[in-house]
Amino acid sequence: MKKKIGLLTMPLLNNYGGIIQVAALYHYLKEEGFEPYIIDKKYNQSNLKVLIKKILTHNPFYKLYDYNNHTQRRLQLKKVHAFIDNYFENKTDEVFNEIDLKRVSQQFDTVVVGSDQVWRHKYVKNNFEQYFLNFLSSKQNKVSYAASFGVDAWEGDEASKKQVSKLLSNFNAVSVREDTGVALCENVFGHENATHVLDPTFLPDVSFYESIIKMEVLDKKVGLFNYVLDASIDKQDIIKDVSNKLNLNIDTIHLEEREDKNIEKPSISEWLYHLKNADFIITDSFHGTVFSIIFNKQFITIGNPERGMSRFNSLLKKLNLDLRLIYQEDKNQIDTLLHNKIDYQLVNAKLALLKKESKNFLLSNI
Repeated sequence: MKKKIGLLTMPLLNNYGGIIQVAALYHYLKEEGFEPYIIDKKYNQSNLKVLIKKILTHNPFYKLYDYNNHTQRRLQLKKVHAFIDNYFENKTDEVFNEIDLKRVSQQFDTVVVGSDQVWRHKYVKNNFEQYFLNFLSSKQNKVSYAASFGVDAWEGDEASKKQVSKLLSNFNAVSVREDTGVALCENVFGHENATHVLDPTFLPDVSFYESIIKMEVLDKKVGLFNYVLDASIDKQDIIKDVSNKLNLNIDTIHLEEREDKNIEKPSISEWLYHLKNADFIITDSFHGTVFSIIFNKQFITIGNPERGMSRFNSLLKKLNLDLRLIYQEDKNQIDTLLHNKIDYQLVNAKLALLKKESKNFLLSNI
């Protein structure tokens, strides 16, 4: 009988990186002979609020009046939600509170929390204890895989520190995505055995992502892929400069809210297609950086301090790629980066060792 593993991450809505990282973990565990389930956690809401939201997101008269664009947003994300609905065959009932979490999790031998910024207090402050698995019984195996604090400090108060310290002491195994996370576990929460592992997107073979791309018929030339989440004039200047110097057309897919509400957001397949087939990538996204490495692309990452820098620094430093990270004011470094190409033979050799360590941690603790 296969071991049932519950996977707890941030609610799956419109974060492409958040969706693909848990899909990767789900796929890898399935390939290794486990029976993974997505714990379908939503943001904590009352039953009344859930009902009202469902009505608002399925408004047949949305073209006349659409409160807060609820229905339009759902339609824009139709392709993304289709992937979530179709890919994850094993999924619990929707979870809106701690009572739901306890109920749906009784079936699991182990619950794995992670990856993504599940331990960033700013993002989960209203129910952070749930991401430290406070709802599980003492008999259930509690594991974190590549959980991220997002930044290099705990953003909560003293009371929350004490709560986290206590909850972490109940874990059977703790791993984090950043080296700063290891330091936080030890220095802030008194947990000395945290392990630094890779983001779960590195666990499957590249063929996994190629199979997702093949879900759609896509055939276009991608030159310079502009995958920037927080646009600015300085970033646009860098993109134009690289485009001119490499003589590449700029390709952009838009994930942000658009003025034209009728435009659907790209599918997960289309997003991955651009990353795999680009001649060069400029990004300020963590998972944009990750997939540049997975697909062995020449790239430049523009630092995005507001979203947290420790994850970029931690990954790139481990692979000796820290020089690929610049800030939007560092335009004078562009020529050097374009001249000094990444040697993926060296990068892939380092990555293979890190993958082995990360897989060993996961498989030996579930």
